[in-house]
Amino acid sequence: MTYWKYINYVLAVPFLSVFLFMILRSIKNNQIARQIRNDGVYVNGTITAVVPGAPTTNGLVNITVDYFFVDNSGAIVSKEKVLTVVKTMDLDKYQVGATIPVIYLRVDSAKHILKETKGILEK
Repeated sequence: MTYWKYINYVLAVPFLSVFLFMILRSIKNNQIARQIRNDGVYVNGTITAVVPGAPTTNGLVNITVDYFFVDNSGAIVSKEKVLTVVKTMDLDKYQVGATIPVIYLRVDSAKHILKETKGILEK
């Protein structure tokens, strides 16, 4: 029964490993986004699907967007289920077929982000 005193360590290891994984993933994603903003190509993508969330009291709403764009080499690049924030007043501008600003990495168009200003999608 002496193994019960180690149960705290055994239970803590999965939680710490998930927490560490989330921190490392966040650091990696921030480095990629910084690299895209430094050496990026600005294009307009086309929205293929929009799912709005519930609006907040400060006039913002989370939307999930599917979009595609054509890079400089002519390849079509698409991304699904991108969560972003827009103003509630601008929600009608984000319909299927509308354009959306995208920045992609000059050397690898598979790495791309939506153009945002202060956490709000810029239109």
